[in-house]
Amino acid sequence: MSIMERLLNSESFDYMVYTICFWVVLYIIVKICTVRAGVGNLLNQAYKRTGRLRKVCLQLRYYCTAKDPVSNLDKEIKMLKKVIKAQKRASKIMTMYLFDDRTDLDVIQAKRLVDGIPDICRQAISKVAEKNVDDNKTRFDEIEENLKAARELLKKASAIDRKNELLMV
Repeated sequence: MSIMERLLNSESFDYMVYTICFWVVLYIIVKICTVRAGVGNLLNQAYKRTGRLRKVCLQLRYYCTAKDPVSNLDKEIKMLKKVIKAQKRASKIMTMYLFDDRTDLDVIQAKRLVDGIPDICRQAISKVAEKNVDDNKTRFDEIEENLKAARELLKKASAIDRKNELLMV
């Protein structure tokens, strides 16, 4: 029996392989959880999540401005729940960032813009329920402008953070 055969057949080698596999799996699980929680570059995560919020708002706009929006009322309410969920995710990331830097006015303003979006969507759906859909186009244009401004503010804040980080090095 050679040294390699004895090594591969030993119990301690098996234990070592199991330990390594355990730590690799644990690392992958922790990495997935931290990415989903938004740990890392928080402003980039907030930027991505406002993009998702924009997509959900566009889907809601599609239902609210259809030819017969009253028949899609159930779908509109489901989309409103998705809008609220996406808004909370984006707002949560910005709140986490603001714990570290409470003086960043760009992020505070972006958070205010994002926080107002569900209210505008509720107003649009209430107008659909009242069968008065004339104002909905302007409401969704306002949502689009708010999201665009919030994304620009997040980009600006991220650039300032990168600049400050490079200056500290």
